[in-house]
Amino acid sequence: MSAPKTASYATHKLIQALARSPELVQRYRARADAVFDEFSVPPAEREAFRSTAPGALSQIGVHPILQIQYLLATDPAMRSRLSVTAYLDRIKRG
Repeated sequence: MSAPKTASYATHKLIQALARSPELVQRYRARADAVFDEFSVPPAEREAFRSTAPGALSQIGVHPILQIQYLLATDPAMRSRLSVTAYLDRIKRG
């Protein structure tokens, strides 16, 4: 049985940096290839970032939490569509 595919450290590091840096998000939007080069993201994984397919990041093995961080960092409208309110309410109820 083979191990599940895991995205490269470079890809995970890029997503974490995007989640922390609005300036990096701006540079990523303007010149994604330069940011990919800066973080040494492999070519096949760059294609997943460019894809509009919903499962592209999952297919290269990006952890689901990092996928959410990427969406929140790069798509401001996502914040209004993604909420943990129901989850938090459930925790409070026990």
